[in-house]
Amino acid sequence: MAQLALDFDRRPPHNGSPTSRAAAESMVPHVRGQKARVLAAIVAAGERGCTGDEIEVATGVSHQAVGPRLLELRSAGLVRRAIDDQYRTIERPTRTGRMAVVWVATERRP
Repeated sequence: MAQLALDFDRRPPHNGSPTSRAAAESMVPHVRGQKARVLAAIVAAGERGCTGDEIEVATGVSHQAVGPRLLELRSAGLVRRAIDDQYRTIERPTRTGRMAVVWVATERRP
């Protein structure tokens, strides 16, 4: 469980440039809360799961922040892509009509 907590608290990534480092550092106070809100939305959706767009609507977290939070939650083993009975990734249309991956919670919790 300690490793999972460390993954949940990991700092935002950056590409090493001064601008990227500054942007990542500016997100530190927000990341934990964003991760918690994103995970809560996915857990609340149950087996239906959520797309990034649905998470944005449910949480108010911008899509630019939802994407990185989903990748961090996936790396921590807390969420995964939803798959159908043929092991294909499930997608649903977003508000703009584009298809997006559906995310579901795993059994793990922080």
